[in-house]
Parts: sequence; structure tokens; C-alpha cells
Amino acid sequence: AYAAKNEPLLAVADGLGMGLGFTIALLIIGAIRELIGAGTIFGFSILKGIYQPIAIFVNSPGAFLVIGFLIAIFNACNVKTRQKDLVDGCDGMCSACPMGKDCKAGKEA
Repeated sequence: AYAAKNEPLLAVADGLGMGLGFTIALLIIGAIRELIGAGTIFGFSILKGIYQPIAIFVNSPGAFLVIGFLIAIFNACNVKTRQKDLVDGCDGMCSACPMGKDCKAGKEA
């Protein structure tokens, strides 16, 4: 959607940024899963002898557990999201909002 509405150079930069962002996210999730599930990172034993691996993290449900834990950590650290700035009853569509620019979310948009 972004590429269709912007010039090619910006679309390429957006595509590279999105690809790099998803790659980093998958790398972090995979590293956490491998560390907890097998006690290794990239095949190197990190926690040998001091840690009993938890096998569920190596399987498919482990990814959902890691993502859930990461979301809980971000929420506990009060990571700002636009959703937290929306007032009650606001769906984020400022152009159709009766409050208009008086809304807290509308001031940031």
C-alpha cells in the first residue's frame, strides 16, 4: 500500500526497512526459543551443565509463548503505542470523529 502511493525510492527504502525489521524480529524470537529450548545459540552450547532445556520452546507452541512473553514485557515497560493514546469510544478514524482535532489521538496524527 505504501509503495503504490509514494515514489519508487521511498518505496524501496520502505521495503528494505520492513524486511530488515522482520528479519531482526524473527532472529530475536528464534534466538530466545533456541536458548530456552536447547540451551544453545547458533549451535554453540551456552548454558551447558547449568540449565535443563525446556523442549516445548523448540516446537511450534514455543514461538507463541515467546511472542506472548515479549508482548507482556513490552506492556510492563509501558512501551507507547497509538492505541494507548486513543480516548474511550475512539476507533482512530479522526476524519470521521465528532471531536475532530480536540481528541488526544488527533493531535498526534
